[in-house]
Amino acid sequence: MAVTQQQIADLAGVSRGTVHRALNKSGPVKQEVAERILAIAEELGYQPNRAGSMLVRTHRPLKLGVIIQSTETPFIQKILSEIEAAREEIKNNGAELILYTNEQLDLKKQLQALDELYKEGVDGISLAPIQDHRVVQKINKLKEENIPVVTFNTDLPDSMRLCYVGQNNYQSGRACASLMNGLLCGKGKVLIVTGYHNSISHQRRVEGFRHEIKNVFKDIELLPVVACQDKRDIARELVKKAFQEQPDLQGIYNTANGQLGTCDAVKELGIGDQVHMICHDLVPENIVNLKNGLIDFIVDQGAKTQAVKPVNILIDYIISGIKPEQENHFTHIDIYNSYNLRESI
Repeated sequence: MAVTQQQIADLAGVSRGTVHRALNKSGPVKQEVAERILAIAEELGYQPNRAGSMLVRTHRPLKLGVIIQSTETPFIQKILSEIEAAREEIKNNGAELILYTNEQLDLKKQLQALDELYKEGVDGISLAPIQDHRVVQKINKLKEENIPVVTFNTDLPDSMRLCYVGQNNYQSGRACASLMNGLLCGKGKVLIVTGYHNSISHQRRVEGFRHEIKNVFKDIELLPVVACQDKRDIARELVKKAFQEQPDLQGIYNTANGQLGTCDAVKELGIGDQVHMICHDLVPENIVNLKNGLIDFIVDQGAKTQAVKPVNILIDYIISGIKPEQENHFTHIDIYNSYNLRESI
C-alpha cells in the first residue's frame, strides 16, 4: 500500500500541510522539521501521488489504456493479474486504467481497441502489439497527437513508440540454445515449436536459437520450425508427427505457449527418457512438468515488470516529463531447473 502524507505527518508530529510544504518545497518549514520529514519519507519509501497532482491541475483523472493479446495463455494471465492489481492502486491515486483484452492475435480487434482508446481521450497507452504495419501507423499517429505508447511483451521497434518493456527475446533464444547443447552433449536432432509466425517475440526467440545452433553448436541438427498457434492440441499433434518422421528426435524447444501439448505428446509416446525439453514462462503448469521431469529448463520473463513498468513509465512521462533512460527496458532472463526451483513457487 502506498505511503500517505498523513502517515508521515503522524510520525513526524506535524500537520499534513507542513509535510506537503516540506516535500514540495512550497512554503516555510523549519530546517530541522523539514529534515525530519524528509528522513521519514525516505525511510518509508514515500512516492508522490503524481496522478493525483494531474487531477488537481486539470480537474480530470489521468487516463491510461492497456491493450493485451493472447490472454488465453497462462503467462499472459499472470500479466493480467498484475495489471489488475496496478489498476486498483492507480485508481486510488486518482487515475483511470482502461483495459482491452484479446484471447488471440486478432489484428482487427487490436486496431479497433487503439481507435476506441483514442476516442476515449486517453493520455497514454501500454500495448502488447501485433506485428503489422497498420499497428505501426496507429502508434505513429498517436505520437503525433501527443499520446505516448509503451510496448511490452512484444515490440515494434520501427514504430514511434516511447520505449519497450520485456525480454530480449533474441538473447533468450540464444540462451536456450546453449542450454539445449548442454542437455544433448553437443549432438542430436531438435524440434522448435513456436506459437505464431507473425509474433515478433516468437520470431526473435527462434532467430536467436537458430543463430546460436548454426554458428556455435554446429553438430546439432534443427528440424523445420512448426507453429502451434499457442494451442495445446495442435502442439501435441505436431510433436507426435515430428517424432513419427524423426524417431531419433532428442530435443524440443518451445518458444511460446503449447508446452503442455508437447508434454502430452512425450507422455503418450513414452519418450520422456529420450527427449529433453526447454520452454518459457514460470507458470503453474510448467512448474508441475518441471518437477515431474518432462521439462528440463524453464526460462522466465518477468510478468510483474511487464505489467507495471509500462504504466509507471507513462505516468512519469505524462505528469513529470521524465523520458525513459533507455529505449529498451529488458527484463531478466531467469533460468530454472528442478534444482533451483523454490518450493514456495
